[in-house]
Amino acid sequence: MVTHKMVFCYSLHILVLIIIYTCMSLYYKSTQHIDRQFQSPITEEERKLLMVTARAFIRALDSANIPYMIYSGTLLGSYRHHDLIPWDDDFDILINASLRNAVKRFVAKYDDSFALYVPNFQDFAWKYYRKDMALKTLPNLPFGWPYVDIFFFNENETHIWDDISYLSKEFTFRKDKVFPLQRRLFSSMQLSAPCNPLHMLSTYHIQSCKSRSMSHKHEVILPKNSYRVIPCQALTGFYPFVHHTKTEDGWKETLKVGDIVLYSIDVKEYC
Repeated sequence: MVTHKMVFCYSLHILVLIIIYTCMSLYYKSTQHIDRQFQSPITEEERKLLMVTARAFIRALDSANIPYMIYSGTLLGSYRHHDLIPWDDDFDILINASLRNAVKRFVAKYDDSFALYVPNFQDFAWKYYRKDMALKTLPNLPFGWPYVDIFFFNENETHIWDDISYLSKEFTFRKDKVFPLQRRLFSSMQLSAPCNPLHMLSTYHIQSCKSRSMSHKHEVILPKNSYRVIPCQALTGFYPFVHHTKTEDGWKETLKVGDIVLYSIDVKEYC
C-alpha cells in the first residue's frame, strides 16, 4: 500500500537527484570558460584509472608495511582541494630511500596487473602503472600512464631531503615538521601525510594557482610561454577549494565551490 509518506520520500529523492544533476551540469558548463591551462587535461575515465592505480600502489605499500607520505602536487591537492589539483595528471608519493629494495621486492609483485619502472640512473622518479596501459599511452617509453610518481628521501638526524639531486636543495624539510605522519583526506582515501603540511608546502605559493609545467600524460615539458599563475580566488567559483579555519585544538577544513559548502571536517593541530 502506497502512503503519502512514501510518495513524499520518493518525490524528495527525485528532487535531490534533479538538484545534483543540475549542479553537475552547471559545473561542467562553467569549466568551459576557464583558461585552457587550468582545465583538466584528462577525461573522467582517465582520472578514475589514475585513482585505481594510486589505490593499488597504496595497498601494495600497506601490505608490506612500507611507510609513505603524499608529496608535491598530491599533497598540495589534498590541502587545497581534498583531491587532485583539478589540472594535474599524476600522483606523487615520497618514501625513505632506505626502503628502495623493499619497494622493488614487494610492491612489484603485489599485483600482476601493475608494473614498477625502476630507472637505471638516480635523478628520475620511479613509476607505478598498469601494464596494459604501457603500449597504449607512452609506446616509446619503458612505462605507461597514468602512473604514480615515486620519490625517495634521504635523511640525517634533523632533516629529510629529496633524493633527486636537482630537487634536494629546494625540497629539504625539518623532521619535527614531518613526523609523526598523520592521515589526510584525498578523494575518498585517508592517506599518510606530513604532520605539518604547510611546512612541506612552503616552496609553493598556496594562494596562487600555477598551471602545469609538464604533461605527464604525454611525458613532455610544456613550453614556458604556456605557464600561467593566477590568484586561486579566480577559480573558486569553478572548482572545489578547501577553506581553513583555526580552532582550539586544530583546524576546520571546509570544502566549498564558490559560496556553496560541500562539507567540513576537523583536522588535528599541526606539529
